Amino acid sequence: MKKYYKYKSLKNLDHVLDILTNARLYCSEYGNLNDPAEGEFQAKILLSIERGQYLNKDNVTTFYTRGNWSDQIEPEFKKFISSLQKKYLICSLSKTFKSIPLWAYYAESFSGICIEVVPKDDLGFTGVTYDSDYPECLFDPQEISVKSSEESIDRQIRKSLTYKGSHWKAEKEVRLLWREQYFDNINPIKRVYCGSRIDKSHFELFRKLFPDIEFIRTRISNSSPKIITIK
Repeated sequence: MKKYYKYKSLKNLDHVLDILTNARLYCSEYGNLNDPAEGEFQAKILLSIERGQYLNKDNVTTFYTRGNWSDQIEPEFKKFISSLQKKYLICSLSKTFKSIPLWAYYAESFSGICIEVVPKDDLGFTGVTYDSDYPECLFDPQEISVKSSEESIDRQIRKSLTYKGSHWKAEKEVRLLWREQYFDNINPIKRVYCGSRIDKSHFELFRKLFPDIEFIRTRISNSSPKIITIK
């Protein structure tokens, strides 16, 4: 079974207790994530395709969104695409619990925890694509009236929400794209890694509250800058 990891600060203790108690993940709108470039893409708009013609640079035009849609794009099209993006809620996880930057950024400078998440299946989980350019998403204006479940449109929306700049590559992020605020298709939590600076009282409290969960201490190795567990 695949395992993913959720780094958490203990300042938001209610969120942590909810994951450990209810085995569910909270999903948020992409606009609430910490990177202001979330959801950005190069909007490649299909101008026209006659039967028998192939897609080429002559019948596709590109607009760069960069936070503000080009004035050349019809207002209803902008509204349509934005509404589809907002239908997806996001939960960010990582493929590793050994990332020093993630412990520093998201686990309160090593005083938080990293929760091991084991999904019951991989439905909804997508690996993040890292690139130096915004992703290219192709849309046909004639599909504006098509319902949001249209496969070809939905594929482009998912692409726009699973991109991050190359400078984030070390996060090894996996994204959960979901339509509801909570995702509970995960197994009960069995393992939690604790930062090297976690308060001793928090560590002992967690062990008493959740006897069925293994809480593992971690630290940075003396021989090299990497995360190791303490037996």
